[in-house]
Amino acid sequence: MDTGGGIKERIKKSGTKDGWVERKMGEWRGRVNKMTMKEIKGEYGVEGKSKGEMVRKVMVWVEGEIRKGCEGGDFKDDEKKEGKVEKMEEEKGEDKEVRGEEDVGGDFDVDSDSDDSLEIEGDGMMWGKGQANTTSNDTSEVTANEATESNTPSHTSLPSSLGPPSSSQPMDPLTVLRDSFHHKSFLPGQAWAINRVLSSNSSLLVASTGGGKSLTYALPSLILPGLTIVVSPLISLMEDQIRRLPPSCISATLSGSLTKAEQALVVDDLVKGRIKVLFVSPERLCGAAFKRLLRPAYDGEKGEHKRPLPNVSLLCVDEAHCLSQWSHNFRASYMRIRGILKHLQPAAVLALTATAGEEVIDDVCDTLGINKGRVGEFTDNTLQEKDNPDRGDAGKGVRVLSAERGNIDVAAVVVDGEDGRRNVVINMLKPLRKKEEHKGRGRDDELEKLGFGRGVMATGSTIVYVWTKKQAEALCDLLKGSGVDGGVTYYHGGMSANDRSSSQARFMKGKCRVIVATVAFGLGIDKGDVRGVIHACLPKSFEHYVQEIGRAGRDGEEAKARCVVIREDAVAQRSLSHGGGVERVQIKGFLDVVERATREVVGDVPEEFREGCVIGELDIGVPVMEAVVGCDVREETVETMASLMEEEEFGRLLRLEGTMIDRVTVTMKKRALEELSEPVAKCIVKCGTKVGGDSASARLEELGGTAMDRGFFAYAKGNWKFGVVRVANSMGQGCRPRHVYAALRRLENKGELEVTVDTSARGKGFLVNLNKSGVEAFREGKGREEVEKKLLNRMREQEESCKKKVDEVWRILWTIFKCNKEEARKEVEEDEEKGSEAAEKKEVEMVERRKKVFSEIVVGYFQGKTNDKEIRATLDGMAIPKINSAKMGDVEFRRLVRDANNIMHDLAFDASGFPEGAVTMGGSGCEEYAARAVTNVLHGLDHPRLAPTVLWNMGEWASWREFDYEEVLENCRKICGVKGM
Repeated sequence: MDTGGGIKERIKKSGTKDGWVERKMGEWRGRVNKMTMKEIKGEYGVEGKSKGEMVRKVMVWVEGEIRKGCEGGDFKDDEKKEGKVEKMEEEKGEDKEVRGEEDVGGDFDVDSDSDDSLEIEGDGMMWGKGQANTTSNDTSEVTANEATESNTPSHTSLPSSLGPPSSSQPMDPLTVLRDSFHHKSFLPGQAWAINRVLSSNSSLLVASTGGGKSLTYALPSLILPGLTIVVSPLISLMEDQIRRLPPSCISATLSGSLTKAEQALVVDDLVKGRIKVLFVSPERLCGAAFKRLLRPAYDGEKGEHKRPLPNVSLLCVDEAHCLSQWSHNFRASYMRIRGILKHLQPAAVLALTATAGEEVIDDVCDTLGINKGRVGEFTDNTLQEKDNPDRGDAGKGVRVLSAERGNIDVAAVVVDGEDGRRNVVINMLKPLRKKEEHKGRGRDDELEKLGFGRGVMATGSTIVYVWTKKQAEALCDLLKGSGVDGGVTYYHGGMSANDRSSSQARFMKGKCRVIVATVAFGLGIDKGDVRGVIHACLPKSFEHYVQEIGRAGRDGEEAKARCVVIREDAVAQRSLSHGGGVERVQIKGFLDVVERATREVVGDVPEEFREGCVIGELDIGVPVMEAVVGCDVREETVETMASLMEEEEFGRLLRLEGTMIDRVTVTMKKRALEELSEPVAKCIVKCGTKVGGDSASARLEELGGTAMDRGFFAYAKGNWKFGVVRVANSMGQGCRPRHVYAALRRLENKGELEVTVDTSARGKGFLVNLNKSGVEAFREGKGREEVEKKLLNRMREQEESCKKKVDEVWRILWTIFKCNKEEARKEVEEDEEKGSEAAEKKEVEMVERRKKVFSEIVVGYFQGKTNDKEIRATLDGMAIPKINSAKMGDVEFRRLVRDANNIMHDLAFDASGFPEGAVTMGGSGCEEYAARAVTNVLHGLDHPRLAPTVLWNMGEWASWREFDYEEVLENCRKICGVKGM
C-alpha cells in the first residue's frame, strides 16, 4: 500500500532525470531478469559467462536508449529549484494539498485485477480497501522487483548505437525502422499508414493478425513531437504491446493493474512530457478523471492557462471494430471516443483492426471522422509507394488488406457430441506410435483423409480454444493424462493475474507446447512459431475465427487450423445471440430512471428560481442497479442505450462520462451535520436522507461508558445517506463529484465525520451530462416517445446482427467440412484405382484445395468478390443443415403453454423490493416483456435480477433450444396476450 507522503516522495525522486532513468531501468531489469540465458542471448545477441554478466551488458545498452528517449521531458535541474517548488506548495494551504493528492493520480482508482473485465472509472477518493491513505513499508524508491511485466521486448539484437537521433537532427523513418525496430523493410500497409500519420491525415487500416499493425503507431511516435495515445480494450493486450516496444520509445499504461503510486508516477510523467506512447482503455480515456487532464489550468510560473496533457500527435484506436454496433465484438465504451476527440484534438487518428466488413468500416469512419475513400491495391511497400495511384490523396483514408493467409491449412469437421470432439482433439495432438502406423483404425482413417488424423498436430506450439473456464481446465487435465507430448497448460480470465502471466510465459518460452484457452488468450501475442490452432468450440463469428487462426504461422511457415464442431454449440450460440434483446417497456423503464434522476436534481434548484428556469447543462447520477433490476436488462445493455443517445440520430441528448461510486454514507462523530457551516454539509442535509432519526442520540445518552461499550452508538450524532452527483449539483455551478469527495476528506481529517463508500453494485452509477435538449427531454418529456422507438429499432438491429453472425459461421464451417469431405471421397476412389503411389501427391493437392476454398470464402465474406468462379459456384450450391431444426406443431404448442405458465408462476416476483416503476411479470403493459422473459428461460438465457442458480433449478431451463428463438417468442406473445398478434 502507498501513503500520500510516500507517493509524493517517489514523484520527487523521479523528478530528476537520473532518478527517472533509474526507475525506468528498474522496470526493464525486472523484465530481463525473468529471461533465461538462452533467451537473453537470442533476444539481445550478448554473450557472457553468467546470467548476471549478460544482464549487466543489456542494461548498459538499455540505459543509453532510455536517456535518448527522454529528451525533451521536463525534469528538475537541481535541488535548489526543487526546494523552491516545495516551499511554494506548502504555502498554498490545506485545500490545495487535497487537490494536489488528486492531481497525482488519486482519482485513477484501481478497478480490477482481471484484464478481461471492463475498467470502472472512479471519480474522487476511495475509502475502505481502496483507500490511498494506508501504510506502506517501502515508499522511498521503486526497485526492479516492483516491475509487473513478465515477457521480453521484441528487438532481436543489441547494436552499439540505437534509438532515435536527438531532436535537433532530422528523423528518417527508414533509419528509425532499422535502428530502433531492427527491420529492413515494411510489411504491406505499414508504409501507407505511417505516411498518412506523418502527414497528419486520419486513416483506417484493416490488416490480418500478424500484419505488424503496432509498428504504424510505434514508429511515428519516435518522430512526432507530441504524445501518442493508443486505445486498447484489454489490460493484457496493453502490457504485451508495451513489452514489444524498444527502450527508446518511452511508454506507459493507465490501467487497473497499477497501484496508486504507479498511477501517480505515470500521471506525473504524462504531464511533464516524458512519455511518448500512452496505452489506455476506452473507459478510462473517456472518464472524468482523464478529462481533467484536458481542462486548461493556470500555470503560475508561466502566467498562462494550459492543459496538463501535452499535445496529442496521434490517437490510435486499436481493435477499432469494437466501435461498431454491427461488429463481432461491439463495446459501448468505444462509442464514447467520438465525444472525447474534440477535447484531445489529435493531429491524426489511426484506426486498426484485423477484420471489418463494409458496415463496420462505415461505422468506424463516421465515428472517428475518417474519410471513407478507398486506396487502390499496390505492391510497393516502401515509404515512396511508387505504384500507389492514390498516394497523397487525403480523401482516401481507408486501406483494406487481404485477410487471406496462404500458409494456413484450414479444415473443419462436424462430429457427434462432446465426447466425440474430445477424442478428435486428443488424437490430433497425440503422436502416432510406430506400432500404430499400419494398423487399420476405421473412423480414424476417415478423419485422416479430412486432415484430422492421429498426430497431425503432435509437434509444434498449438493453441486449443474452448468456450468456458471449466472446459479449459477439464480439457487440459484430459490432454495431460492422454500422453500429449511437450507439456500442456491452460489460460482463462478467471485465473489470477500471476497465474495467467505464468501460463502465458510457459507457452511463449516453449516450456509448454499446448495451451488450452478461452478467447481471453491471444490478443497481442507475438509468437511466430505457433504451428497450429484448434477450435474445440464453435467460434462466436467468422470474424472471430479468422482473427484467432491468424495467430498460427505468423513466421510465414506452414501452419494448420482445425475446427471440431458439434451441433449443440451452434444451438447454444444462437440462443445466446438473443441475450441482449429488449422490449419497449424495458427501454421506457430505463428512460424513466434517467427522468427521475433529472427531476431530482432540478428539484434541488431553489423554489424561487425553479419556475421558468432554463438549464443549459446538467450532471446526473443514474443508478446502475436501479436500471438493471428495475428493467431486467444487463448492465452492458444499459450502457449501450446510454451511448446510443450520444449520437446525432438522437440529437446528442447526453454525454456518458463513465461509471463512479455515487452512494455515500457519513456518520457524524462530534456534532450533528446540521450544526456544520460547510457548504457540503448544508447540501447533504438538503439532498440526503437521515438514517435512524433522533432515537440514536437519546440511546447514546442512556448507554454512557466508553466508545467500546457504546459500540455503533459511539458515532451516533447522526447518519446520512446521499448521492454524490446530486450534492455536487446543489453546491453550485461548476462543482463536480471530486469536489464533494475533497470536502468530505477535509471534514474526515478534522474528525467531524466518518465516510463509508458503497462499493457494492448498488452504489455504482453512471455519471451522465445532459445538454439543454437532454434536460428538456427528461425534465418535461419532450420527444420521449420518438427516442423510445429509435432505441428499440437500434437494439433489435443489433440483436439480428448477432444472430446472423452465428448463422454465418455455422454455414461457413459446414461448407468447409462438406467440400473437404467430397475431396476425401474422390481421393479414396482414386486410391483404389491407382494404388498408394499417388497418395502423397493427392494429399498435397487436398491441402492446396482447402486453402483455395478458404481463400474464396474469406474474399467473398469481407470483400464481396469472387476469385475462383468454379469454387464459388460449388460453395453457393451447397445445402447446409439448419441450426434449429425442430418444428412447432399442435402438440408442441400445448406443451409450450404448460411450460410458459409454469415459468410465469415462478417469475411472478414480489415487486415490493423493486425500484419505482419496475418492469414486472403481469404488470400493466408488460405483456411483451413477459413473453421475452419466458422465452429467455426456455432458451437458457439469464435474467439480471435473478441469481443463475434459481434459473438453473427450473425444469424448463434451456429445454426449448431446439426450436427457433423467434418462433418460440412469437408463440409466447400469443400465450401472454400481447395485443396485435
